[in-house]
Amino acid sequence: MLKEKGFEVTKNKPRTLNEVNLADYDLIITVCEESCQFIPFKNVRHWRIEDPVGKEVDICKKAIREIERRVRELVDELEKN
Repeated sequence: MLKEKGFEVTKNKPRTLNEVNLADYDLIITVCEESCQFIPFKNVRHWRIEDPVGKEVDICKKAIREIERRVRELVDELEKN
């Protein structure tokens, strides 16, 4: 599904907070549930999106649509500022 939208798909695991320098970022967006609620960073947004891993294709498509919608909204918001 992601390849159809032009995204490169890898089987890499997500990086942990210890593996990145938070100072390199202006905004952090999480899409996880409870485990990502505390991130020591000034500008964090938590997007509650159902984890599609191991679930039906429809759940995966729904998650992709939700992320696309929210990214468009974020781009619009940032362009206004």
